[in-house]
Amino acid sequence: MFLIPGAEVNYQSVLQLLVELQAVGGDRVSLAVGTTQEEPQKEPQKEPQTNQ
Repeated sequence: MFLIPGAEVNYQSVLQLLVELQAVGGDRVSLAVGTTQEEPQKEPQKEPQTNQ
């Protein structure tokens, strides 16, 4: 997870930002956030997944 300067931020707003960023940035944001579950074809994340 990533730390946000200001714990008062609501998770909903953060999720909205992530969704908007994913819609705009696409894969780059997904890789940055680490939520590329929809596209397992990408590089193998730090988590050892049996995709190959």
